[in-house]
Amino acid sequence: MPRPGQRAVLSPDGADIWFSYRAGGVWNVGSRSTGGDHKLTERSTGRAPDELPIFLVGDPVHALLAYNVVVSPDGKRYSGWVPGNNEGDVFAVPAGTAALTNSTPKVADNGCAEAVGWLDDTTLLCSAGDANLAAVAVDGPTSQEQQPILPDTNRTNIGMVISPDGGQVVFLSAAGTEREYWISGTKRGATPKKVERTGEFSALGDTAVFIEWR
Repeated sequence: MPRPGQRAVLSPDGADIWFSYRAGGVWNVGSRSTGGDHKLTERSTGRAPDELPIFLVGDPVHALLAYNVVVSPDGKRYSGWVPGNNEGDVFAVPAGTAALTNSTPKVADNGCAEAVGWLDDTTLLCSAGDANLAAVAVDGPTSQEQQPILPDTNRTNIGMVISPDGGQVVFLSAAGTEREYWISGTKRGATPKKVERTGEFSALGDTAVFIEWR
């Protein structure tokens, strides 16, 4: 009998829950519908690494196993990493359920291990040290200099979510125990605007995480 599922994730349409499970001594990826008889549907054709999280990509949707997966707006490429391959390279989105491995061929020369997301089909927004964010052209020369978008400060700045048009980003700015949230344009020289904790943001706490821009 299959062991209970792990690393569960809900499909975009809410119709299925995908997860990894162990059966016959092998880890697999499967899903169960959120309605009906909840029958197990196998989604992988081979061993699925049990330590990797599941991201759902593509149309029709399928599983991609890796860390920190962010898919380009056109759905063709993604940035991600696995232990032993932590440079955050750019790879082609597979046609079916698959896991990123150290032998997966990259399809672009530039990337970053902790990408915030894509600004467009050819540009990633990446962490630039602890204090800044930078736009990286994934198809450009590997020697190109990153272009930080935030003013130089003595604070730690962590990107959270990018607007659908790639023009703005929400980031957490920390100094000691102080936590602030800011919105900035994604072009170099943009002037960040602080998110004031008033009105609809009056309940915003120090541990809030922005996960989606609507």
